[in-house]
Amino acid sequence: MAILKFRNINRLLFSAFLIIGGLYLARPFLIPVTIASLLAMLLLPVARKLESLGIKRAISIILCIALFMLVITGITTLLSMQGFNLANNLEEIEQQFKHVFDDIQEYVQNKFGMEKAKQSKIIREKTESLLQSSTNLITGFIGGLATFGLIMVYTFFFLYYRNKFFNFILMVSPKALHQQNTLILNQISKVTQRYLTGVFIVVLILAVMNSSVLLLLGVNNAVFFGCLAALLNVIPYVGVIIGSLLPFIMTLVTKNAFGPALIVLGSLWFNQVIENNLLTPFITGSQVRVNALSTIMALILGGLIWGIFGMILFIPLIGILKIIFDHVEELKPLGYLIGDDSTEESDNIQKIKKLFKKIKNKF
Repeated sequence: MAILKFRNINRLLFSAFLIIGGLYLARPFLIPVTIASLLAMLLLPVARKLESLGIKRAISIILCIALFMLVITGITTLLSMQGFNLANNLEEIEQQFKHVFDDIQEYVQNKFGMEKAKQSKIIREKTESLLQSSTNLITGFIGGLATFGLIMVYTFFFLYYRNKFFNFILMVSPKALHQQNTLILNQISKVTQRYLTGVFIVVLILAVMNSSVLLLLGVNNAVFFGCLAALLNVIPYVGVIIGSLLPFIMTLVTKNAFGPALIVLGSLWFNQVIENNLLTPFITGSQVRVNALSTIMALILGGLIWGIFGMILFIPLIGILKIIFDHVEELKPLGYLIGDDSTEESDNIQKIKKLFKKIKNKF
């Protein structure tokens, strides 16, 4: 029996390595397909609503995609306008940065005895490594944007042939599992829709909060950095750090003082606390009930396999895996392993929800 279990573990590990290798090798194909499938689930309720009004399926799907592209265009236009404003002042910012950098080098030399030449060498080495990583990241992101048209085509056909995909899954599974598979598919669709919609709303609110705070603190290009920090928040852990450091550096360079820069950093951190403890639990709830360790591992693995897109996509994907694991008897131990035991919301969140319900009932 022990030998049999050991062999099963070996098979499981071998299968996992094959899957990871396949995901890596097929990433040019799988990334747009995955994005399109998640986008199709997000747009599905809107498409169904339009179809219920008597609009043909193809036309309703085209309207949904056009609405989505209109939103993306608006966000891109807003960021581009702010980015152009930042680019116009780039030369002045560069001069201010050199001045601040010289002051910091002078302080380090006087305080710690490290010569400026040695400081410059260390910074140059670290900067080259960082630029290489950033270049790879940006190249991967731009490559993904180049397939935007293909993603839209995939999304159209996923929505158009959704009944065919559903029937196919039932056809390849035993009749005894039809009810279970139907339940799994419906739950995956609902959870994905709620999660993605909630993430979009949280990003929108956080963008307004960040931009408002940065405007009040007099940070240059406040709307650009506020929206950028909110968008980067989609990448767990890593995005928050990058989104906070950029306005911190901008304030440090333009104000030439650590005090205002630290206030900016503290304000963004306060917004992040509100987002983590109030906005996300209240708006998205516990749609992806995966523990922190599994989330971090999915984030790292996704980054290694699919780059920046993997860091974003692997979070909802591991939530989908959790649903499948919970409904398949043989896989329930894996669902328990990656699941979050603290499924109950905090007392504060429950009180806020009750308050909102009372207000809603009054109106």
